[in-house]
Amino acid sequence: MSNRFLCEEFAAWREQGRDMVLATVIETAGSTYSKAGRQLLLDAAGRYAGLVGGGCLEGDLILRAREVLAANTARQVSYDMRDDADDLWGMGSGCRGLMTLLLQPLTAANDWQPFAALAEAMRGTRPGVAALVVTSNLAERQPGALELLADELSGLPRLDTTATPAGQFTALRWRVTPWPRLLILGAGPDAHPLVSMARTLGWEVWVADHRVELLDAAGLAAADRRIALERQEIDAKINPADFAAVCVMTHNLENDQQYLQTLSTHELPYVGVLGPAARRAELLARLGLENTAFAARLRGPVGLDIGADSPQTIALALLAEIQATLAAGWQNAGTKRHD
Repeated sequence: MSNRFLCEEFAAWREQGRDMVLATVIETAGSTYSKAGRQLLLDAAGRYAGLVGGGCLEGDLILRAREVLAANTARQVSYDMRDDADDLWGMGSGCRGLMTLLLQPLTAANDWQPFAALAEAMRGTRPGVAALVVTSNLAERQPGALELLADELSGLPRLDTTATPAGQFTALRWRVTPWPRLLILGAGPDAHPLVSMARTLGWEVWVADHRVELLDAAGLAAADRRIALERQEIDAKINPADFAAVCVMTHNLENDQQYLQTLSTHELPYVGVLGPAARRAELLARLGLENTAFAARLRGPVGLDIGADSPQTIALALLAEIQATLAAGWQNAGTKRHD
């Protein structure tokens, strides 16, 4: 489940006043379905949102969650599936790894913390780091306490132990990543599957175009926002810097040029323009940006090389490239298309 869908489930359950349990993977060894930092929400009725064990562990976690709510205190639970240990559990997970989780109650009494703070961070536009206390002998830092920190460059997730004159505590640090926000500049028919697929992934999707009649198409109904603007109004009506990815797809050279001129002034993780490599080169030449950092970042043709030849498969290739870029950075973004 994406961060967005998990946060939406949390908001609905909180509105209903449900007591919940937050399960956070804090340590793993060997092959496991989830790694440290993955989270799951459960309630006493046996409902859960998210996955940490691919469905193999969730049934047992429901029982553990009820115990945590009854005791109203955080606790750890481990599942060891290495060697023949899985035969003892009888879960048939096939992962053959060890997973340890911290379970903590989320109730009205504690304002559903710490997940309320995490959800707020995931609604933002910039990544950060969460530090969750998992063990402690300090009264002021009990297991389950959370602190949100500035982003770090590497080495996450990890468990850190900090010693003080009064004692010590161990905290899990992992990167808290807002769900991707995609801006599509151009509301033509080929934007429809892109909007639909991106929303299925739990991304936030905005579509902008000066052709108002295109924005009313039923195929764009899933978009979070549809914005009518002239091509020179993008900075006035939208802040491109708030988006993880922007795709320019108006199929009009003048429009694309104007949009790219504006986008070249922003440091964006992903910018792509639809069309062949020659069209990208022409646009950069018209802008006088051929040998610039923006030219090095601009993707065109867009998408991974999966043999895409339809609006649907091009949308799939494009979203896969954006996902790879955001997850692994520019150096490991995956195989490029060369058509």
